[in-house]
Amino acid sequence: MKLLHITICMLGLLCLNALALPRRMTGQWYYIADGFETAHIYKVAPDWLKGAGNTISLAFMNPEDLLNKPDPVPEVFKSVTSNMKALNKTIFFSFGGYGYAEKWSWLRDSGSSRRAGVNAAQIAKKYGVGMEIDYEGSYNPLNGVVSFIEGFRSICPMGECVLSMDFYGSPGGQEWQRDVVSRVVPSGNPGQRVGDGNFLDLVNVMVIDAVDVKTAQMFWGQWRDTKKLNLARATFGLLSGSYEGNTISICKGDQSARNNIDSAVGFLEPLNVYGYMSWAICPPAAGQLKSCADWEVPCNDNAPGFNYLCKKINAC
Repeated sequence: MKLLHITICMLGLLCLNALALPRRMTGQWYYIADGFETAHIYKVAPDWLKGAGNTISLAFMNPEDLLNKPDPVPEVFKSVTSNMKALNKTIFFSFGGYGYAEKWSWLRDSGSSRRAGVNAAQIAKKYGVGMEIDYEGSYNPLNGVVSFIEGFRSICPMGECVLSMDFYGSPGGQEWQRDVVSRVVPSGNPGQRVGDGNFLDLVNVMVIDAVDVKTAQMFWGQWRDTKKLNLARATFGLLSGSYEGNTISICKGDQSARNNIDSAVGFLEPLNVYGYMSWAICPPAAGQLKSCADWEVPCNDNAPGFNYLCKKINAC
């Protein structure tokens, strides 16, 4: 199911881009900044992305910039967003990640967190994108995340703007993540407004590099067993690169990759999960011609692994 970008105009005075989520989500995090803004050179989306699911999360914005800069969006995000939308993708701007693990000072203060949420909502409306929190810091951010969501929703209600957050897929998330989930992930499905609307729309449960399918299933099972996460509002991460062994690597789409996808989907689909995101794709580095998956392996031009997954869960 393709993304719908809807322009809403009221009395001819106010227009904004509302983001409608796909029925099922599948796609990848695309490293174009990732905390090291000069690391990647990127101008045009590679053709294979057309067949690589319906969602792209651009990574990463600096969280501190949400309060410290009048225009916090990286220039590379701006230059590729229209190109990505032309591929009929749901676009997220992700802020945080490992490179910005300690750039969250505003999370310690409820007023600052709320202002950061307001600013993030204005970005979401301006560019017609979802916003994604990728907090990888060292302390429990629960109170700050709640205030951020309240600020965001004061400008961008559920059903109009989309807000997500990433969690570790191993081992079943940290305790603070389970605390956050209990507070900010509602019942229902993505796209539905719930209660006072001060909630995330969905969460992404990430998988760590080079984990094998059985280990990933154990970690996923721990999330299931907590009974704290509404799995209908959760996507689960698969690897994109081609690591040795029985890892969930989907970029090439060979028989091993298809077997791993079958195993992952066979475990997760009975849980009624919302979809699958792949970690991660990076643009060509200087002097390189092809994009790579999880830093290592060039993707086939037809993105067969992504295509296989997308069709398997009926998301194309």
